[in-house]
Formats: sequence, structure tokens, C-alpha cells
Amino acid sequence: KRRAKITNTMLLPSNVIYKNAIKAIPSNVSFRLGFIEICRLFPQTKCLENYILETIERDFGEDVEAWVARISYAQEEMKRKSRAGKTMSKMGSIGFLAKIDSNGTRESGESNTDDRPSKKARVEEKKDPDPALSLLHEALEAVPTAKMY
Repeated sequence: KRRAKITNTMLLPSNVIYKNAIKAIPSNVSFRLGFIEICRLFPQTKCLENYILETIERDFGEDVEAWVARISYAQEEMKRKSRAGKTMSKMGSIGFLAKIDSNGTRESGESNTDDRPSKKARVEEKKDPDPALSLLHEALEAVPTAKMY
């Protein structure tokens, strides 16, 4: 499993604040989730969000609230990536951003009337498992209680 690293030096003070805060209040999931909400108020804080989620995973492996939060954040991220992909595909036929086919000619700007992804795109979508669903399966194994179900 890969570890989230804080590579943006501008986030280092925030990381230090977070680490000291969780030392002072180590067993409160809601407190840590509040840091994620604060991160979302600022640009370029995704690596810090990932680090916070990683510490939640590490420290609250059997906490239902932590699992639910991780699953919901994974689902939000998947939706965000899906929206970003749709935006880029719609932008693909605009001006100098137009898609160029293998022959070096510009693809037509016309879109499918049914707005469905191509067969290749549908196959690629199936390759990537839903991270929220994967986390849900992990959660049910880690916390096999009625509350989790």
C-alpha cells in the first residue's frame, strides 16, 4: 500500500499542526474529519487530505464512523474524477484543444446523441473497481457488527 506524502512544502506547516493536534486529541474521528473539511477550503491540499485519511485508517481500523467517512470520501473522489473526465471529453473538440486522430486530422466536434461512452471507455471503466465498494468490503471484514451492516 502506498503512503501519502506531503510533497508541497507550503503544506508542511499544516501537516505539523495536524500531527500536533492529533497527539493532543488522539481518539476523536470527527476531529480529524474536520481537518479534511478545512483542507477542502483551500487549493492543492489533496495530498494532505490523503495523509489525514491514511492516519484515520491506521488509528481507527475498527471504528464504524471512520469506515463510513472513508467510504464516503472515496465515493466523492470517484464522482469528482468522473465529472472531470466528462468535462475534458466535452472540451476535447474545442479550438486548439480539439482531438486529433491517428492520421493527424481533427476529429469532428459532433458528439453522440445518446451521450454514452464508447465501447472502449465502458470496458476501461469496468477495469477500475469502485474504491468505495472495495472499502465497504474491507469495512465489513474489519468490523463485522450489526451496526456496520
